[in-house]
Amino acid sequence: MLGRACHRGAPEGWALQRELEGAQIPLPIVFGHHDLLPGNFLDDGERLWLIDFEYAGFGTTMFDIAGATANAEMDEAQSEALLTAYFDMKPDEATWRAFDAMQGRALIREAMWAMVSDIHLAARWP
Repeated sequence: MLGRACHRGAPEGWALQRELEGAQIPLPIVFGHHDLLPGNFLDDGERLWLIDFEYAGFGTTMFDIAGATANAEMDEAQSEALLTAYFDMKPDEATWRAFDAMQGRALIREAMWAMVSDIHLAARWP
């Protein structure tokens, strides 16, 4: 359904976005990285470095948590461990719903970025 709604156009895509937004829980607005791919973490043996802040901005931490787990292909147990560590308690049903919805939004963003990149590269490299 996700891909179909995004492909068909604005009415279904906007309805899906409203549904995903409606699943969110109240969280503080923070400065986030918004591109937590495994390649944006560097470990020099003494310290962990986070690089590539070109998409950084304000939002909730749920975007970074959901994006990091999706990009690192974490399973449910690993995702639960990260959510538990961040919130200092096991996630309740509302937190899981918000997390799942935000993973959907993160995947939509990645898919849209892939389409834009493809168009951009095709225009530059015939």
